[in-house]
Amino acid sequence: GVAELAAGLPGTKVSKLWMNGNRRITDDGLQSIAEMLPKTEIDEFWCIVGGYGDEGVRSIAAALPESSLETLWLWSSAVGDAGVSALASSLPKCKIFEIGMGGNKVTDAGITKIAEYLHGQADDDVSKLVELYIRWNSPCDKGLEVLGLALCDAQLEKLNLENAAITDVGLAALMENVEKSTVKKICVNGNWEDATEGGGGEG
Repeated sequence: GVAELAAGLPGTKVSKLWMNGNRRITDDGLQSIAEMLPKTEIDEFWCIVGGYGDEGVRSIAAALPESSLETLWLWSSAVGDAGVSALASSLPKCKIFEIGMGGNKVTDAGITKIAEYLHGQADDDVSKLVELYIRWNSPCDKGLEVLGLALCDAQLEKLNLENAAITDVGLAALMENVEKSTVKKICVNGNWEDATEGGGGEG
């Protein structure tokens, strides 16, 4: 199982760990991974289509400052605003530059926590979040307004907000600050009023 895999990783040269397509990976599984992360050389971790939620993500977030992780994809599970808030709290102290949180249960509250980190990003922060993929979640216009205000202080280059619940109001608020930001690529395909279904692909 996951615990046995995690126990065998310290001391190896493994730097990429992909654990995709397994709903049996629960919060306990992510906790096992989190406990070994500081003891490994892993800089990229993907766990797409899992059975975990906020508790598992809190474990990963707590391990980030002592880990080598730079890329983190926790896609298509049951992660909500509490999990995203935990990640946002750890970002100033870790090496993460790319986060994929698509297909979860993130709302405006979670987006606001990420925006608060971006807005307060200091020059001496270890983390410089460059790529943020949060497609197939449920941020609405209010979340985009807050995110837009944070872009000027951030170093984001890629932002994916596909299939959310965004209207022209939110897009206008976001784009108002893009010119003053470092953003090079934005994806807002497939937005409508009620984003309740999941989907595949990047983000």
